[in-house]
Amino acid sequence: MRKIVFGFILVILLLLFIPMTKSAYENVSTDNETFLEVNARVFGIWRIKFILVTLKNIGDEKVKIRHFPGGGFEIHNSEQRVYRTPYVPIRMTYWMTLYPGLPRIFNRGFWFGFDDSGKILPNGEYFVKGFVWLENETLYSELVKFHLGKP
Repeated sequence: MRKIVFGFILVILLLLFIPMTKSAYENVSTDNETFLEVNARVFGIWRIKFILVTLKNIGDEKVKIRHFPGGGFEIHNSEQRVYRTPYVPIRMTYWMTLYPGLPRIFNRGFWFGFDDSGKILPNGEYFVKGFVWLENETLYSELVKFHLGKP
């Protein structure tokens, strides 16, 4: 039984380190800074908010990116950041091709109006900023304003 488990783990490790072939990514631009746009959207009522973070290729050609899994969002009040999605340190990168005009979802989830320490935030105007972790940089969205609590 131990030999089977050891063999299975060995095969998985070998598959993780086999380099990808170049032919799968021919004719794809790798100029990330010019052609990528991060967007954050907020949906919901009162204190229940659904936040969606997308990455979109705004160029005219396919763009190949190398990224870490996930991404996330930050919540700001008028003075400072009050919440940031928890960071899970998975250091494995993935390749993805983004086609022109098509957004890809990088993070989505509910937020219930708590700050980083778990305290309930007061009702009022807040801002969300989405982010995506690329291999060599983090791309951020513009701040998007929303109202927390009853209007």
